[in-house]
Amino acid sequence: MTPLEEWLDGIAVEDMLNVSTRTLQKYRSSGRLPFLKIGNKIFYKRTDVEAYLEMLYEEQNAHKRTALVEACNHPTDAHACAHKKKGDAYE
Repeated sequence: MTPLEEWLDGIAVEDMLNVSTRTLQKYRSSGRLPFLKIGNKIFYKRTDVEAYLEMLYEEQNAHKRTALVEACNHPTDAHACAHKKKGDAYE
């Protein structure tokens, strides 16, 4: 990837995040997503957008992992943990 490919314009970020122009503006204003403004054009680092997506993923799935770990730690709930192989660990 070339250095220029590491930067995305607003349209590309809107597509990646499936958000509107206004929502992307809110992300900038709130500090959720860092950006660079050159003249009237706004750019985003691909790594920042990917990190934001990863953060959203972690937030949305943390409770699911916690529930699975808790279920696997209770011997009475064998069904919830049936797919766990002997020796597997959950963190």
